[in-house]
Amino acid sequence: MLIRSIGKTLRGKATPFQIILACVLGSMIGFVPGLAQGGGLLFALALLLILLNANLGVAALVGAGAKLIALALTPVSFMVGRALLDGPTQPLFAWAINAPVLALFGLDYYVTTGGAAIGLVLGLGVGFGLVAVVKGFRRKMASLEENSEAYKRYAGKWWVRLLAFLFIGGGPGKVSYSQMLDKRIGNPVRPLGLALVVLVVALLWIVQAFASGPILTAALVSGLEQANGATVDLSNADMDLKGGRLTITGLAMADPNNLATDIFRAASLEANISGADLLRRRVGMDTVVVKEASSGAQRTVPGRLIG
Repeated sequence: MLIRSIGKTLRGKATPFQIILACVLGSMIGFVPGLAQGGGLLFALALLLILLNANLGVAALVGAGAKLIALALTPVSFMVGRALLDGPTQPLFAWAINAPVLALFGLDYYVTTGGAAIGLVLGLGVGFGLVAVVKGFRRKMASLEENSEAYKRYAGKWWVRLLAFLFIGGGPGKVSYSQMLDKRIGNPVRPLGLALVVLVVALLWIVQAFASGPILTAALVSGLEQANGATVDLSNADMDLKGGRLTITGLAMADPNNLATDIFRAASLEANISGADLLRRRVGMDTVVVKEASSGAQRTVPGRLIG
């Protein structure tokens, strides 16, 4: 499979732009440390790989190799990230870390920022090196196409074409190698990729519109329990991003020092929130209205300690 993938790259129609783009995106994906530290960055890079007409085979090979290198170079990624976040480029990264959407990329982690920088440099190096190899191969094949009668005679045999397809991938088809040498960029956008990206965005909107309540409720319960240190009960949570409003009903937070009582209980809580702050991984509340609030009320079922 590895040899066939390399053969398809050499003999296929991928342009230098598509090869370099695949190397850069594959390498940067490989250097993302994990979902917790760079989930947003990984999602964005994956969407770009689907949308842009990068060579997927090259991206997969480079990404797998980059992941192995990234594991070995984790201390180096940490040091590079620290130099970027705490050094002369600190103002730039401070803006990115606090910017909407970019704040979801995990750039505040040294290993994420350092890994992205190393992955970019490594991807460019591998990309330009691979382009040089591919161009050299195609230049040689173009010379054979024009000057070698023996090559033309054997290349036209069915069994030669079959073996080439099985072991080193399909050739350029009706396009000659000399024509491929003149093609540098090609179509920058993958039509099927564009359709898939639109589908993903549509699915995210549907999930946000129809399933945000249960997801938000579970996320709030988990976060509040970690902050409170004891059981948190929550009937429902609903967020209206367009109206900028968060509504919580049936909130009961057990007292970690007396699990038979609630340190805070409210029938409902409404707050004005900022959508831009949410995209910065923050919760900013301008006005909070609490109804039927109490403290020290007895619980029907004692709570339990968390963490």
